[in-house]
Amino acid sequence: MPHDRGNPFPFSGGPDRCGHVLRGCVSPTSRTRRASRSRLKLPILSDVAQQAAVSLTTASRALDPDNDHPVSDRTRARVVAAATALAYRPNPMARALRTRRVPTIAIVVHDVTDPYFAEIVRGATAAASSRGFLTVVCSSDRDPMTELRYVEMLSLSRVSGVIFAGGGLDEAHYRRRMGDYARSIAHYGGAIVALAPRSERWPA
Repeated sequence: MPHDRGNPFPFSGGPDRCGHVLRGCVSPTSRTRRASRSRLKLPILSDVAQQAAVSLTTASRALDPDNDHPVSDRTRARVVAAATALAYRPNPMARALRTRRVPTIAIVVHDVTDPYFAEIVRGATAAASSRGFLTVVCSSDRDPMTELRYVEMLSLSRVSGVIFAGGGLDEAHYRRRMGDYARSIAHYGGAIVALAPRSERWPA
C-alpha cells in the first residue's frame, strides 16, 4: 500500500476517518513502562489479606501488635507468612491516623553539636526511619534538670522509646525523678535504652 503523505498517522495506531484512535498498535516502550510500574508497586494490606485468604480486618488485626481482638495462632502465622513473602511493610502514617499516635523514638544527648553524639543521632535516626518511626532529638546541653524536663515531657507524650546516649548523674534527686519517669514510660509499654553505663541499670 502506498504511503499517504497527507496522513500524519500512517500506521494502525492513528485515528480513522471518524477521528477515533485505532488501538491495533502498542509500542514496546509502553509495555516496558507498564511492566516497570507494576514491579515498583508496593504491596498493601489488601494484598496480604488476599494472599493469606483472610479478610482485610483479620489481616490488620493479625499484624497489629496492639490488637486486643482474638486471632488464632494459625491464622496469625498465615498472615505473617504472606506479609513476609510479599515484603509488606505497614504504613506508619495510616496507623498513626487510626490510633491518633505517631510512633516516635526520642534520643537524649548531652550536646548535639558534639561529633560523638551527632554520629549516634545520625545512625539511630536512620535505623528508626527505616522501621517507620519518627525521631525526636533532645539535647540537654549537659544540664541534668533540662534532661529531666525532657524525659518528663516524653513520658507524657507516650513516646515509643527513649534512647539515652550519655551517662546520668549519680545524685539522689535526679535518680529518683528519672526513675519515676522511666517507670511511667515502661507502664504504658515504652522502651528505654542506655548506650552508656547509668546507675539506673537500664538495658544497654
